[in-house]
Amino acid sequence: MTARALPGVSGRRERLERERTASRLRRQARLEAEVVDQLEPLLGPAGRPVGDTAMAHWRRRRVEAYLALPPLARARRTWISWGPLRRAATVLALAPLWTVLCLPLRMLGLASLDVSHAGVAAIAVAAPVAAFVPPRSRGRFADPLPEPGPPWRGSRAALAATRGLGALAVVAILAVGVLAALGPGPAAPPEGRMTPAARSADVMLVQGVVAAACGPAAEATVRPLGPGRYAADIAGGGTTIVTIDAGTGFAAGRHAEAGGGVVACPAP
Repeated sequence: MTARALPGVSGRRERLERERTASRLRRQARLEAEVVDQLEPLLGPAGRPVGDTAMAHWRRRRVEAYLALPPLARARRTWISWGPLRRAATVLALAPLWTVLCLPLRMLGLASLDVSHAGVAAIAVAAPVAAFVPPRSRGRFADPLPEPGPPWRGSRAALAATRGLGALAVVAILAVGVLAALGPGPAAPPEGRMTPAARSADVMLVQGVVAAACGPAAEATVRPLGPGRYAADIAGGGTTIVTIDAGTGFAAGRHAEAGGGVVACPAP
């Protein structure tokens, strides 16, 4: 079985390698086309390489110098090369990404729906600003490039940056896990997933409903029945079903309400 599987695995690796090579060649051709459009018209007769081979080598060296830049420098040149519509669309694309990033935080009770709303609103405001603020649009090869060097990918700086980002990601995941376990506050997670902090906050809300109806001396044992529903067993009285409503909107907050508006208080 293993002997029959090896040719398939080898063929898949060869196919992926061919696809990666084709992608690199397409990118190289695209960048060289930008060099032709942006830099070749600036070459005078004295500075122009002689012959097609020399010109091709000159273009390839310009692309190699660009690819040797650190990622942030390449990202800056790419951003400058885009027009207003592309810049605005790129910023707006961060809105669904922000929403997706907020989902696990909301599930763990570390963020509320308002955080997601506020982030999307800020991104919507930033999109037109990013589209029209400087720097003006120009080619990514318009600014002078340093001398060509080895590619940044695979260098010591790239390895150190990758390790640093990996360490930060591990620390962030551990921090989120610790905060979710300890319970930093009464943030409202979606229904069906509760953290100790959110559960304690709901219990306090239910006990507040009982205290408001029966007096602060009334003792109630709170039992979860399901997402957003609790049973309050009141000493000397009966059982009251309380529903937790998270509400919607920026100013919304969680509030509790007894079923039918009646609390089974103990007899006086």
